[in-house]
Amino acid sequence: MNVHLLRSDDCEDELYRDVLNLLRQANGPMVFLESEPESFSHTGDSYVYVDRESFTTQLEQPAVAYNIKSEYRIEFPLERKRYKWPELFKLCNNYRKKKGLQKNEHIILLTNHDNDLNWFGGMDENANNYFVQTSSWGFFFGDDVDRRFPVAYEAASWILRRYMFPNSTAAWNGMHKDPVGCVMDYCQNKMQVVLKMRTGDVCTDCLEQIKKLDMSRTLANQILSVFENIRKFMTWKDRASFLRQPSRLNIKGHTKRLFLPDAGNLEVKLNPIERALYLVFLDHPEGILLSHFIDYKEALLKYYGGFSRQGNQNSITESVDRLLNPLDNNLNIALSRIRSKFREVVGEELACFYTIEGLRGEKYGVKLERELVAFED
Repeated sequence: MNVHLLRSDDCEDELYRDVLNLLRQANGPMVFLESEPESFSHTGDSYVYVDRESFTTQLEQPAVAYNIKSEYRIEFPLERKRYKWPELFKLCNNYRKKKGLQKNEHIILLTNHDNDLNWFGGMDENANNYFVQTSSWGFFFGDDVDRRFPVAYEAASWILRRYMFPNSTAAWNGMHKDPVGCVMDYCQNKMQVVLKMRTGDVCTDCLEQIKKLDMSRTLANQILSVFENIRKFMTWKDRASFLRQPSRLNIKGHTKRLFLPDAGNLEVKLNPIERALYLVFLDHPEGILLSHFIDYKEALLKYYGGFSRQGNQNSITESVDRLLNPLDNNLNIALSRIRSKFREVVGEELACFYTIEGLRGEKYGVKLERELVAFED
């Protein structure tokens, strides 16, 4: 079962790939395929959100469907471009025609653009087309929200609704107008979306309906696994910050990519030289004097040479020599970038467990207990 993850040209490449990788982590019959960005031929209609209420209210779906917490600051009135649902689905259909896709293949459009009903996402009346809005999530979840999680949640939700209901009108009628912490909550007050994503649940009534459908259990399990991964991250982060309890750190494959399994399997994206540097410090829990780091050049070369994209050994050696040159500040710059990347993923309070820290003139090291570190082939 192919699901083509489409994006409009305003959707950031990094977010797109984060969502794609998150959706691919749950095993099952759905195969998520990437695509090139698509451009809108229409500029959208100007709309003014006069106040907070107008920005946080999903409008009720018309009886006849279309034929085809936070410190995040927004100043009102706010003028934005909004697109009608048929315009969003037109991009999906254009892509479907261009690629010659079958009717049973699904297309999910990720876009920063607002839509005329102010929904987080939606589905076409009859075709397997969907859109998910990728912007403004910080308004509902806070400044440090990792947008891949609500966007992936919405993407999986619409696939599930397609199997539960024959069309978008039936889906609208089947949604819970009063929130119960279920994926089928309508959330007219958009702030209520936090509740259903934190529970990551499907209520008993909806589960009973799913049981009656001609829907494979492996597909249902794959969708529910996406929800569970998101729930784990959202509950883990608050609890871990309070208890000062970091996630485990898994280092995977020959490229030694870094993942946090207790945080929804988030990846900390270090570039090859940063990753090599980090692994050398991780191998030495006793710490390393920066002034003596030249003594670890061979270990650094071994790691960097193992997964560098540079073509030859001379280029690899030159990169490591630049990092270790005492006349430059490249080593400290790399350490600072590693700190920033961990902070972006786990937040300020938990980053100190993972980053390479130390006092001037003393040993630098990674605080994380090595029992929490695992290498996976």
